[in-house]
Amino acid sequence: MSYDLGVHKLYCPNCSSMIYGYGNDDGIIKFSCARCGYSRASKKAGRNRLKTDEFFPRGGSFYGEERDYIPEEDDLF
Repeated sequence: MSYDLGVHKLYCPNCSSMIYGYGNDDGIIKFSCARCGYSRASKKAGRNRLKTDEFFPRGGSFYGEERDYIPEEDDLF
C-alpha cells in the first residue's frame, strides 16, 4: 500500500502549536510536539481508514485524564 512519505502537519490537540510529522517506508507517520510532549503515530489501515495512536504528556491531557505512561520509540506500532 503506497502512502505519502512527505511532510504532514497538524495542530497539537494539547497545546495548539503546529507540529510536523514525517512518513517512513512502512507507511507510519510520527508526530511529536516539542512544546508539551504529545506524540502521535498514524498508519493507513485501509482505503478509507487511518489507525492512530495518541500519547499525551505526563500529568494529563486536554481531556483532564491523568496518564503516567510515556511511550518509548519501539511502542509506536
